[in-house]
Amino acid sequence: MPITNIATKSGDKGKTSLWSGERVSKTDLRIQAVGTVDLALSALGRGHSYLRAGDEFCRELSRDLIAVQYRFTDLMGEVCTSEEKKSLYLEKRDAISDDDVARLEAIYDKLRTQLDARGKTFENWKVYGERGAAAAEFYYIRGCVRRAELMLWELREAGFTVRDPLVKLVNRLSDLLFYTAVLLEEDEA
Repeated sequence: MPITNIATKSGDKGKTSLWSGERVSKTDLRIQAVGTVDLALSALGRGHSYLRAGDEFCRELSRDLIAVQYRFTDLMGEVCTSEEKKSLYLEKRDAISDDDVARLEAIYDKLRTQLDARGKTFENWKVYGERGAAAAEFYYIRGCVRRAELMLWELREAGFTVRDPLVKLVNRLSDLLFYTAVLLEEDEA
């Protein structure tokens, strides 16, 4: 199967298409939000190399996070759909739901249990990078995800429909990534 051509040159004049086909400015808040989510997912993609190099729990966490990343493509599609066609998008796609949030919360709970079993603690904010490159990477990823969450709130405050499960999912991912960084922190010498 030949690779899809994404170089349409139709964006050369500062416009791009929503999922629903409408052309909007590349500075439209929806496009900015999707770009911010895309950046966060790209950063998370880099983080997998640290998890895959770890023990079995870390490799399992990487697999769990990849499943979450797939769901974020549906989140981006919903955000990048016109208000008029949002219900059509939700009918045609597997919309983010409270079940997705619950699955992420289950991963978070599993991670917290693992942190306790390993004697990892969180008592004070740290200087990111102080305890190794892997932890610093995940603190950075978490920052990218927090920025994406803020963009979703900005969209909502601007009057766009951003359903609760979307903002909850991003918020929970941020929490999970914070504790992933704690998991990966090197012990003090």
